Amino acid sequence: MNSDHNSSKDNNNKFRYLAAKSSAAKNVQNSQSVKAVEDVPAEQIEQEGQPEQTGEAGQNGQEAPKKFRRFVDSREASVFSRTKAFVTDAIIIFFAVLILSSIIWRPLQSAVWGRFYISKEVYDDKVARKVVDPPNAPKYYKMVKHNNEQRYYRDVSFKEKFIDFNIYYPLLPIIFYFALMWAAAGASFGQMYANNVVMMCEDDDRPNLLEAFSRSVIFVFSVGFFGVGALMLFGEENLTLYDKICKTKVVEIK
Repeated sequence: MNSDHNSSKDNNNKFRYLAAKSSAAKNVQNSQSVKAVEDVPAEQIEQEGQPEQTGEAGQNGQEAPKKFRRFVDSREASVFSRTKAFVTDAIIIFFAVLILSSIIWRPLQSAVWGRFYISKEVYDDKVARKVVDPPNAPKYYKMVKHNNEQRYYRDVSFKEKFIDFNIYYPLLPIIFYFALMWAAAGASFGQMYANNVVMMCEDDDRPNLLEAFSRSVIFVFSVGFFGVGALMLFGEENLTLYDKICKTKVVEIK
């Protein structure tokens, strides 16, 4: 009985000794860790706590613009890529104007303002039954001889003339098309097809509405004048006249 009691007591003392030894070892290890941290300079701790910067932005100590980090894998658009985008936009605009002028505008114009002209027979008939015409009916009074045929034309308001001019000579719609697309998406439909994006050279951000409108005006008139605005594209910098003036560039997304 006494031997069993002594044996149990020895085991308890042994366990206490091992627990104390383990606790002392942990305290020594923690004190060494704290001392090692205290010996490290504060500048090194701050550098280790910051995320690593990769690429040119990390080497220069600057972060890439947040809005266009998805365009990091890109390059300056080639002449072929920009020509592809221009031809695509030209085809889109051509068919849009063709459909609008030949299919939509003439029926809409007749429905809103009345037929643009009538023949002599119809005019004589309208004169014969003038008393039954509504007060707001268009008045045909200007007679023009066209291919040996007499036509009577009605008066045209300024609003109708303005719309008619911009449909058959769509300079203003084209300017607004490019300006709105560049400001909203950074690319026209043709540039989207060619994976091109218009950016400002200073901050790699897409142009705002005013910058996009200025670039669009210079683009339309310079390219429309025998393509003068695009001739500089074949230089070393791959920048057009409107790129130089507006401080923009076009990149191709890979």
